[in-house]
Order: sequence, then C-alpha cells, then structure tokens
Amino acid sequence: MSSSWTVEVETKAPAAALFKATFIDWHNLGPKLIPEIITGVTLISGDGSPGSVRQVNFTTVVPFSFVKERIDFIDHEKFELKISVVEGGDLGNKIESATSHFKVESKGTGSIVKVTGTFKALPGVDVAEDIKKAKEGKMSSSWTVEVETKAPAAALFKATFIDWHNLGPKLIPEIITGVTLISGDGSPGSVRQVNFTTVVPFSFVKERIDFIDHEKFELKISVVEGGDLGNKIESATSHFKVESKGTGSIVKLTGTFKALPGVDVVEDIKKAKEGFIKSVKAVEAYLAANPGTYA
Repeated sequence: MSSSWTVEVETKAPAAALFKATFIDWHNLGPKLIPEIITGVTLISGDGSPGSVRQVNFTTVVPFSFVKERIDFIDHEKFELKISVVEGGDLGNKIESATSHFKVESKGTGSIVKVTGTFKALPGVDVAEDIKKAKEGKMSSSWTVEVETKAPAAALFKATFIDWHNLGPKLIPEIITGVTLISGDGSPGSVRQVNFTTVVPFSFVKERIDFIDHEKFELKISVVEGGDLGNKIESATSHFKVESKGTGSIVKLTGTFKALPGVDVVEDIKKAKEGFIKSVKAVEAYLAANPGTYA
C-alpha cells in the first residue's frame, strides 16, 4: 500500500528559470549550491529524456552515499518532472519503492514549486522522520561565501573552528563576549553557546556540532537555540571547509536555512557573510603576527 506527502514552496524566481536550474541543470548546480550535501550528480544512462538514469552522490551528512533516479516523465513547457528511485537511498532498507513528482507554476512574477512524494514503506518501518527531512530539504535555501587567506589551511582550521572558544572573544571582542561548551567534548553531538555584545540583534546562539573532519578541515553545525531561530528562521545549518591554495588557503562557508513564512532574510544573509569574512580575516592577521601558532 502506497502513501504520499506533499510540499509547496513559493519563490520570487520565474517559473521557467527555476525549473531549468532545479531540475534540468541540477547536475551542475546542485554540487555548487549545497556542497555540504551533494558531491556530484552523474548521468548514468540516456540523455536526460524519459528513461534516463542519473546518480546523485552525497556527503557523509546523509545516511546513504548515493541514489539512482530514473526520469519517468518530463514536460519542458509545463515545467513538470517525475522520477523514480531505482537504486540506493533508502530503497530496500526502509522503502520498497519511491517516486517524486515536481511541478513549477507561475505566480505573479515568481513561482510555486509543488512536490508530491509517493512511497511504499517496508513492513513495520516508520518513515515519518524521513518524510520530514525530505520536506525540509525541498523547502530550504542556501547561500555561500569564500574567503581567500595567506594562512596555512591546517592552522586556519584549528584557530577558526577548533579553538574559537578561546580565540573568538580575543579577536573580535566588539562582537563576541564568550564561547562556552554546554555539552560534550567538541566531537559530533557537542553543543556550544556563543554569547554576543549588544551590536548583535540577539544575545546568544547555541550550536550543535553535527560533523567534523580534522584531516579534511571540515565542520558542520546546526543552530539549536537562540539566534534568529523561531524569530526569522525555522532551521539553519552551516558547513565550513578549509582548502589549501598555494601556501595559503580558501575558507568556504555554505549556510542552509528554512525561513519562516513571509520573512525576508536577505539583509540577514548579507550581515552573516560580512561577519564571517571579518572573523576569518581577523584569524589570518593573528596567525601572521604569531607564526607557528596552531601549527
């Protein structure tokens, strides 16, 4: 017996452009927009027309490494697409079958994206939480920013993310008053609280460490309390990755969030980017003045 779920997302983007970007060119755009989730999208067979199969590969934040999807139907004029999972994902683990039907409709100068997921769960399996995550994934938005520095990747990662509870309040005391580990030891599952001065519109934010890789200089955190949570956003995660470039490094941040209905967060994103750049540049200056630190 099959079950289904639906979700609608209203956007300010024109229907034609949104359909092309989200569904036709997703193999190029997906890994760029949400690199913390998707590592790549490959066309396994076909040319993108019905019958074609594509494979979406995921990072370790997703409980499965890949999913293969068959394109069952596509209408470029009506902005409509239907796909079925043929391998990977939760197929055989939690579900027996799954299809997704996407349709983009114009609304004024913007659009509405409608998703209907139909699935058949395996006997005795509860997929309520999986459906919730699938909906959140379709309704989330993201932003990215990159900062190039002259500091070595390893030192920058340690200073900015591992020892930030000590360094942050020293480098930008006009913004941060303190960082406290609320629970855990800094490993995944730990929660830390960042306290701010009055120049920030909220007094604190509690962040949970979801993922950390000390070798690849990668970190993912989720807001669990404070900040704009419940005020402007329903959820927010940040994915940080430091990569070497010559003798220096590049710090990449991807912020993924779900805004509350009717809330415009454009200005908040702008301020978040500016604050992140300021923090990274402060660390870069500190490391330049204190060579060998965090080596």
